[in-house]
Formats: sequence, C-alpha cells, structure tokens
Amino acid sequence: MAGGLGALRHARSEHGLAGALKRSTIPDMSPPPALPAATVVVARVVADLGQGGFEVYLVKRHGKSGFMADAHVFPGGRVDDDDAAFGVDVDRFAVAAIRETWEECGVLLARPESGLPLSTRAPLDAVAARSAAGEPFGHALRAAGLVPDVEALVPIAWWITPDVEPKRFDTRFFFAVVPPLQRHDAGVDGHEVTEGAWFTPRGALDAYAAGTIRLAPPTLVTLEELAAHASIDAVRAARWPHVAIRPVVGDEDGRLVLALPGDPRHEVDAPVWAHRTRVVVDDQGRFRSACVRR
Repeated sequence: MAGGLGALRHARSEHGLAGALKRSTIPDMSPPPALPAATVVVARVVADLGQGGFEVYLVKRHGKSGFMADAHVFPGGRVDDDDAAFGVDVDRFAVAAIRETWEECGVLLARPESGLPLSTRAPLDAVAARSAAGEPFGHALRAAGLVPDVEALVPIAWWITPDVEPKRFDTRFFFAVVPPLQRHDAGVDGHEVTEGAWFTPRGALDAYAAGTIRLAPPTLVTLEELAAHASIDAVRAARWPHVAIRPVVGDEDGRLVLALPGDPRHEVDAPVWAHRTRVVVDDQGRFRSACVRR
C-alpha cells in the first residue's frame, strides 16, 4: 500500500534508517558515539539568474558507501586528527569542512598566509600536485604558503544523527562561495562521490520531487531554507540556527517520522523553524517537511 509500511521500509532502506524503530525499542541500548563531521554548501553566483541568484554544488555518494549510499549531499566528511594541526584558535570543524571540500570536489577554500587575496593559480596547482602525491592536506597547504580560509565559512546548521542509528555523526554545516579563480574547478573525486552537479536550491528540490535525485533529511531541509533566499548576500545576512538538531525517530500511522525541536514527539519545546517541526515520508516514499504544534 503506497504511503504505508511499504513506503516506510523504502525510506528506511534508502536513507540509512533501516532498523531504527526496532533498535529504539531495545531497552538499555546505548547509542553509538556521534563522530565529529563537517559539510559545506558550496555556492556560486549565476549571472543568468539575476539579482544575485546562485547555485549550490551537490555530489552523489557512491552506491556502496556505508552512509547515505546514492544520495545527493553537500561535500563533507569526518573530522580528522590532523584538522587540529592549525592551532587551538582554528575551529577543527571548519578545517575539516575545507579539507573535505577540497578532497571531494576540488574547490580549495584557502588564502595566502600574508592575508592578501589569492591572485594566481600557482599555489592551487602546488597543493593539487602535493595532494596527488599523497601529502597530508595541512602539509600541502603550508608548503604552498596557504592557510584554511575559515572566515569564508558561514555556519548555517548543526545536525546530530538520531540515537537509534548504528552510524552517527555530529555535523556542522557551513556555507561558502567558490573563490573567483576557481569558478569552474568543481568536480568529483570518483571514489567517495561519483557525480557532481550545480543546482539552484529550488531546482534540487524539484529534482527530488520528480525522483531524479535522492536526498537525506538534513540536505532537504537545508535546500528548503536556502530556497527562501534570493541571493548569496541574503544567505550570508540571514539568522541561521546555532543549536544542535537531533531528530527523534518514530512511527505514526505506519509512516516514518523524524521529530525536530518543537514537535510533540521531541523533548525540546522551542522550535528551530516556525514552519517545520518534523520530516515525514509522503505517499511516494520521499521525505517532506511538516509542522505539528504541541
């Protein structure tokens, strides 16, 4: 029956939620730790869209990936120990976001140590050569006279995987604009991610509604929020939430429910968004935002 348990199983399988409700009923089952991670909404201005219109870059995860297989996501990944190598004053989540953006889509959010704008591609080419030779990211940056441009990142969200999931992440979401010298550099690594494409936020949502791409709930919600802004300047000026969003998994009338803060099923009373308190599965087995008040 469409939209019933069949759709629930389909959504669980596609988006890494298989067995979530079953695990949630096991008493005294401690959740696995949420590993620190970071992701970046990489954006570019598109003149044809007018008034500062923009696109964002989505990558498709490998079909055999252990997390979000085949889903379209923003570039990102786990925080490594080496991401703390730039000093205690540099956010390791931000460094991880910059490193993962470089590794997964070839865009380098870095600046010269001098603080001056990057005026030539030579340092970028030097980092690329050293990375291809297997040199650690931090070493490659320093050798090219560059440092992570953490000031280019705008924090826009903080998601923590539900407790019932076997693989969990504590993920900070950032927004950044492709540097001028790299407007045409975005491409995939062919390993963790197999495809990459530019979408307007609304275009990505339309593609998801049509079934041509697959999205996880945090990506869906982020795209919905970005679609409400007409320009990159508007995104940068917006008041983004800085609280941890930890969905609570449940089942309502045979449908999967991911309760968010402000939802009757969530322990946090204050909603993060005025128009969204949960993500549910629709009749096509796809996630959609919904609002249910206490």
